[in-house]
Amino acid sequence: MKKKWFSAIILISTAIIFFVIILFTDGVGIFLENIQKINIYWFLGAVSMMFIYWLLEAVILNIFVRQKYKNYTFGAVFRVSMIGQFFNAITPFSSGGQPIQFYALTQDGVSSGEAGSMLVMKFIVHQVTLVLYSFILIIWKLAYFADRVDKFVYLAIIGFSVNFFVIVLLYLFVNYTEMTRNMIHFALKTCSKFKICSYPDKLEKKVEKELEYFKEHSNNIKSNVKILISTGVLTFIQLTSFFMIAYFIYRSFGLSGESLINIFVASAFVTMIISAVPLPGGVGGAEGSFFMLFNMFFAQGKILPAIFLWRFVTLYMNIIVGGIISALAPEKPMKNSEIL
Repeated sequence: MKKKWFSAIILISTAIIFFVIILFTDGVGIFLENIQKINIYWFLGAVSMMFIYWLLEAVILNIFVRQKYKNYTFGAVFRVSMIGQFFNAITPFSSGGQPIQFYALTQDGVSSGEAGSMLVMKFIVHQVTLVLYSFILIIWKLAYFADRVDKFVYLAIIGFSVNFFVIVLLYLFVNYTEMTRNMIHFALKTCSKFKICSYPDKLEKKVEKELEYFKEHSNNIKSNVKILISTGVLTFIQLTSFFMIAYFIYRSFGLSGESLINIFVASAFVTMIISAVPLPGGVGGAEGSFFMLFNMFFAQGKILPAIFLWRFVTLYMNIIVGGIISALAPEKPMKNSEIL
């Protein structure tokens, strides 16, 4: 509960700071005037890109889940997916989504070992695709942005390194069982020492049993090349739709002088940089990196309204829609006869 309040305070404080900046730069009047003048159809295009991102997120998770649970409905998968979007938005490093999705899947009848392996393998596919995507864009456009943005190279390297390091950790977790077991042992002993959990030995045996099941299921997924390729392609399309949001925001202000490619790549670089910001929603880093990269594309007085609309679509829509679904959508527990 304290962590949730901390995240809420961070997000609200950022919003207040943002509007204070508006007050002392362009002024609230000019800000609202620019917002009111946007082309609603281009803005709805940005919103539609976010909906496509959500839909593909659920489709990808559904591919992993339906390997074993054929009767687990797409509606239930979409609910789990959006719960993850909500908790990713309000936790540092987007770290809260997978644990709460794990809980939601197990509550619906998915075994903990399978739920864990599904989510980890999905996350690995996402990270590998993002890193490969970013690597291609860095080779292609790094020089262009480095010439126009001071110290951009350092930010790009930090963002790329963080994402690559995550892949290394996930690889070690999946492939080195003994190391993972030692980490679990250390974590449970530490929790027991501080009275956070009871019966650590009993819990450790249960976790080790699930770990073996997890590794077995992960190996089955890794050996299914068709699934890895299909989810990788879908993740590529998903990331593309997310990176396109900034272009639709740009066009909504009646601007058209800059190429789609430059805005698209700038958006990808911002996403990469955000991953290195250890605050809920990447607050501060997201707004700062967007301003730094997109200030060259937007006319004077339009960059702050653009940041507001971009963050509304990419962050606050996750909180609003994901929060509503988390609060209102019922759990969908499967009957034993439905688990195939």
